Amino acid sequence: MSLNAKQKKIIGLGAATVALTEGMSGSVQLFDTAVEAFTLPEITALNIGMTFEFKTTVASSTAQTVTAGAAADLFIGGVRIWDDTAAYTAPQAVVLKADVSNDVILTMNGTTTGGKIGSTVKFTAVGATRWFVEGDLYGSGVIATPFS
Repeated sequence: MSLNAKQKKIIGLGAATVALTEGMSGSVQLFDTAVEAFTLPEITALNIGMTFEFKTTVASSTAQTVTAGAAADLFIGGVRIWDDTAAYTAPQAVVLKADVSNDVILTMNGTTTGGKIGSTVKFTAVGATRWFVEGDLYGSGVIATPFS
């Protein structure tokens, strides 16, 4: 590897729960155990622009969650959930958006709300009380919203 290559710090690595900090912005978080919970930092006027990427390397068997650090830090944006058991011949993605009224948790269950291996989601603080969410999740069954 080049000595000039930029590297992102990897967070998670088997931890059951991780409270993210502003200093971890720009890092990659791994869902690498079946049950994991990440909490985003509270947004302030000084840390708008923080970003956190999440990648699933172990499918969820119950719940993998990302929770806002404050109840007022609502999620906006949305994710695509791809049914990875469907036939390849037709598009099988559902777009689900946060409702911007009370959504502060994203939960992946390994099936209907995503969380299979390869799922990715990114959170960016775009305002004093807003996390912009975007990503591609992989699931199966009757797809449901991961937002609550």
